[in-house]
Amino acid sequence: MAEREILDLEAAAAKIIEEVPHSVIGSRVRRERVSQGLSIRALAKAANLGINSIVRLESGSGFRQMTLVKVCAALGIHLDRIASAGNEAVAVHRRADDQWHELDSYAKGVLLSGTEKLGPMDRKAALAGTELNPLMLLQSRLATGKMLPTLIELHHPTKPRSHPGEEFVFVLRGPVCVTVSGTSYVLETGESIEFWGTEPHSYAPRGDIPGLVLSIRVSP
Repeated sequence: MAEREILDLEAAAAKIIEEVPHSVIGSRVRRERVSQGLSIRALAKAANLGINSIVRLESGSGFRQMTLVKVCAALGIHLDRIASAGNEAVAVHRRADDQWHELDSYAKGVLLSGTEKLGPMDRKAALAGTELNPLMLLQSRLATGKMLPTLIELHHPTKPRSHPGEEFVFVLRGPVCVTVSGTSYVLETGESIEFWGTEPHSYAPRGDIPGLVLSIRVSP
């Protein structure tokens, strides 16, 4: 790399360090490293830096502009990628993304195509005679994030389930019953519950109108 190019990169890195908080730079570098499946040791080796240099950079505790230049080169990204959040830092769900699937068989595809825009009672009528509960996977989920946000519309009691991590449930339309490890909790609209996902849990409506909950699973 020519000396002029190195000086230009150092100047660009210095500008980023001046304008963007160190902690933000560190978190962006860490997200990029993790998304590429690299350990701190592997990144340090690729950048010809000490492990402590990478730790200080990712923790935002202070680093030199050349450290940032070397790390970006090792990651194969331009400095501009660190200068701004980028689209990968934000995920938005729009109404046009709405698609109801079946809670226990999401992989089968859209549930009763054409019912996405129906109200809850019309959807209940369309699902009469079944034991189906509609689920909507919200697109406001970061590609490398740990949260899985979903909407679950409760027409019938669900089967018990378990999964790693934590789960937070907020009732948008109640009442609903959430059972965790054999203990049932009746929640009204606006109430919530959080529990370890490894504990057997299930949901059930408690009224004529289908319940609606926002469920956020957090992976360990």
